[in-house]
Amino acid sequence: MTKLIFLFPGQGSQNKKMILNLYKKFNIIKNTIKYGSKILKYDILNTIKNNTKLNNTIYTQPILLIINTAIWRLWTQKNGIIPKIFAGHSLGEYNSLICNNNITLKQGIKLIQKRANLMMSASNNSKMKMMSILGINYKKVKELYLKIKKKYYIEISNINSKKQIIISIKNKHINLIKNIFENNNAKCFLLKVNIASHCNIMFNISKDFKNFLKIIKYKKNTNNIIHNLNINYCQKKYNINNILTKHLYKKVKWIETIKYLEFTGIKNLIECGPNKILKNLTRRMTKLSCKSINNYDEFKKNLQKN
Repeated sequence: MTKLIFLFPGQGSQNKKMILNLYKKFNIIKNTIKYGSKILKYDILNTIKNNTKLNNTIYTQPILLIINTAIWRLWTQKNGIIPKIFAGHSLGEYNSLICNNNITLKQGIKLIQKRANLMMSASNNSKMKMMSILGINYKKVKELYLKIKKKYYIEISNINSKKQIIISIKNKHINLIKNIFENNNAKCFLLKVNIASHCNIMFNISKDFKNFLKIIKYKKNTNNIIHNLNINYCQKKYNINNILTKHLYKKVKWIETIKYLEFTGIKNLIECGPNKILKNLTRRMTKLSCKSINNYDEFKKNLQKN
């Protein structure tokens, strides 16, 4: 039997047309979206059509969590192979917990709502943005970071691929820092997010979030989930609440995650979400086969192959 790894994307994979193709064809997608809308107390489909709300963390994070889960439910309903390993990029880790049956979708939504609200409060106070640095490697990014960090507030938040690094910076320093990186052959783009995550400004909210996490009772072990924080995949027990708390202010080590997935020997990866973000990142740094199931044709094709 084919062994699979499922990858769940996080913030940044949202788009206006996400889920519509599958929504029109499958009741389980409709019912999951309807259920999520009931808990959130707003209509998810109408919110997706509003570009301002779509890119607002308060809406983006829970909606993506629900959409990723809806696609997963469709996969299992159609008897898709259950993955041996789950991994999520940033908030995608909460999808790993849901789809591994560690927590319910309702619990996941409540956690992400709390997380998003806390992150917004921290980010609003700090007035920061996130910028993607493309075309130069991590070594060069770190070299420039070390040169300028005493003068400008800058943090490395995501190591997504060999030549895609995400930094968090103060609004007032955007143009200055952009010029520094572009003068060193990088291409720079502000992300469609209204917060700066995985940086030290989130440390101030971590205690509140850790206290909120105490309400969760995990149904079984999480040993087959790879975490961005410590790339942990073993049979030893570890404190999942500590990992999710530190995950707020520690960088996302996506390159290390993919390298570890290579180490497992499992060669088939599927991105379970509304876009092809992780598929494209994976293709740039490994020979592992990563497919997406974000529309009917891709879903059907990959269901049959596996």
